[in-house]
Amino acid sequence: MASTTFWIIFAVCVTACIPILLFYAKRSPNPRFRPKIGEVALAGLLLVALSFGFSLGMTSIFGIDEVFDGMQKHKPGGSSRAPEATPEDDDDE
Repeated sequence: MASTTFWIIFAVCVTACIPILLFYAKRSPNPRFRPKIGEVALAGLLLVALSFGFSLGMTSIFGIDEVFDGMQKHKPGGSSRAPEATPEDDDDE
């Protein structure tokens, strides 16, 4: 499960993206030159993806490793594999 800090940063970023998206949707006074609903939806998805990446980056910068520990557990073959034995030096003197 992701950390609370990640979700707080993500919520702030998404909240900050809403006015940007509204400005993009209503930027032209002439309705014929405004973007269509599909373009606004695509811009919204892009902003949410950028917010997700920014939030992951900020949580890693601040040293919160709960997010990345959770990702390590879900790697294929991550925790179920036995650790490989490290070769030791055999000094026969």
